[in-house]
Amino acid sequence: LFVRDGQARAILRRDEDDRLAPSGAAGVANYRDCPITGGDACIDLPGDRLPSGVDARGRIAYASSCDEVTAILKKDLSRLPAMGLPFWAVNNYEGRIAWGQIYVLDGLLDLASGLALPGPRFNDVRNLARRRVELEVAYWSRLAATAEPWFWSRRYSLERANLLSVLHLGRMARVAQRSLAVADNPATRALLSSLRDEMQGFTHSLEEPQGPSLFLRKGMPFWLDGSNAPWNYQSGWIEGIAALDRVGLASAGSRAAAIAMLRQFVATEIEPRRPDLWNYCSGRCQDGWTATDAVSSNTPVWEGNKTRTATAHISYRTMDARALLDAAALWKLDDLGWSASYVRDLVERGRLYPSAAAPLAQFGVRPGLGTDLQLRYGRSTMPYETHSQVWALDAVGRTFAACVQ
Repeated sequence: LFVRDGQARAILRRDEDDRLAPSGAAGVANYRDCPITGGDACIDLPGDRLPSGVDARGRIAYASSCDEVTAILKKDLSRLPAMGLPFWAVNNYEGRIAWGQIYVLDGLLDLASGLALPGPRFNDVRNLARRRVELEVAYWSRLAATAEPWFWSRRYSLERANLLSVLHLGRMARVAQRSLAVADNPATRALLSSLRDEMQGFTHSLEEPQGPSLFLRKGMPFWLDGSNAPWNYQSGWIEGIAALDRVGLASAGSRAAAIAMLRQFVATEIEPRRPDLWNYCSGRCQDGWTATDAVSSNTPVWEGNKTRTATAHISYRTMDARALLDAAALWKLDDLGWSASYVRDLVERGRLYPSAAAPLAQFGVRPGLGTDLQLRYGRSTMPYETHSQVWALDAVGRTFAACVQ
């Protein structure tokens, strides 16, 4: 928000959903300068520069140096709730660890490791990232030792009953395993062991394995109980098993199950077409069921995801892509060697989040983000945007010679 000529105004960023309309529509500005009272008095901002702030006279400034790239990231992190620490000491009842904190920590880990913004000019923000990662993952270790709130979620359950998802735990396991490069300590390794027990034992979880799929246990307090799980549920578990395997905690059975699930996803959704978009789920989740099928206790009749926005949201597709890349790289699945070039192409064309650059690094591949993607993801207002923002700012920084020296 800012004031210019006595009028309160704001910089608005374009939002889009490529399930509903093509992304990156030509002639549509990424940012607009608009009065907060609404109306038509909006001004399209240039399509080749990233807004970095507003001066005292209400004039909009644009990123033009390494220092400004750093300042944008620090500013947007500080604007997150709770003075930039939106999730520290917060439980997962509302899914905030799985669907908020994970994105922030993944971005910070890419900074801390030097995958993104690797130059010495970004050492200050890199040190900040390391401190944040160590602080926030340490609290997960404390949560793991509790009976309540533990890692229970209530946001998605019927009547807000406690519900545990291996999707959530898998995402946590990946971040915890990555954090060992920042701070390798007994507490984080104990956390990983705790996550392993639930992810491989399925003792309390909503999901359970049935053949090469995860299913949602019938009778659990969840609206889609009895159905096969959506793809991103499996992808979260797969990437978690891969993370556990990197530290010697995955069983041979879990490894084999993860590979089988991944191959099922690839055979159903990806090969041989290798599409830009794919479905959120398959099987009965996609096609639906009737009461006589006796699939679900809580939803006796389900018309199927095919009657809704059947394709998966870009966030879920990016999860699927990460699982594909992590599995192909770690378990040396040579028949999936095409996956890196396929994912890179999707990132470069805006079909996956820029954050997919992180797992692509396992293949020595760095996607090129054009100006439109740099602008689209270069500013963040919500935690889930932080990871992709880091990679968009990495691309912005590379346009300035001093940033890569």
